Amino acid sequence: KKTIAVKDKEGFWEFIFHFKNAKKFVVASPIILWMVVLQAAIVGFGMGSSQFQQVVYTNLGLAVVFFGVAVSIKRASQVVAYFYVNKIVERLSIAKFLLLNGILVSLYFVSVPFISNPWVFVAMTAVASMAYALMSVGIDGHINHLVPSGSRATIISMAFMVRGVVLSAVALSVGWFAMIVPFEHTYGWLGLVLIAVLVVSIPRVWKVKC
Repeated sequence: KKTIAVKDKEGFWEFIFHFKNAKKFVVASPIILWMVVLQAAIVGFGMGSSQFQQVVYTNLGLAVVFFGVAVSIKRASQVVAYFYVNKIVERLSIAKFLLLNGILVSLYFVSVPFISNPWVFVAMTAVASMAYALMSVGIDGHINHLVPSGSRATIISMAFMVRGVVLSAVALSVGWFAMIVPFEHTYGWLGLVLIAVLVVSIPRVWKVKC
C-alpha cells in the first residue's frame, strides 16, 4: 500500500510538471494560444447552447415526433464533417480554417432570433454542428502537427478542459438570460460575443504563417 501511495504522489507531481510546461508553451506560442481560445469559444458556445435546442424546436412548433429526426440530421452532418476534416485542414491555413468555422457558427447564432420555420432551424443547426465537429478534430490535428511530442497530449487535454469550462458557463448563462429576454434572443447574444472574439483573435492568427 505504501508503494502505491508513493507512485500516485509521484504521478501527481509529474502531471503538475507537464501541465506547467504545457501552459508555458501555449502562452509563448500565439498560434497555439488562439487555437485553444477559438476552439473553446466555437465548440463551447455550440455545445453549451445545444442543450437547449429542444426548447427552440418547441417554440417554433416542431412536433415532438420529429425531434429524433432533427437530432439525426444534426448527427449525420457531424459524420460528414469527420469524413472530410483532413481534406479541409490540408487545403486551408489555420487562420482560414478558424475564420470559416467561426463565421458559420456566428451566423447560426445571430440568425436564430429571426427564424420562424423549425426546419430552417434544423438545417442551420446541422451546418453549425459540422463546424463544431471540424473544430473539435481539426484543431487537435493542428496541435499534433505543431507541438513537440512531450507536450502534445497535455496541451490537447488543456484545450479540452478550457472547452468544458466555456461549455458549462454558456449553459448556465443561456438559462439565466432566458429569464430576461425571449429564449431565441439568447442565441443572438452568443453570436455577438463570438463575433467579438473572432474580431480580436483572427488578425493575430493571420499574422502567423501556418
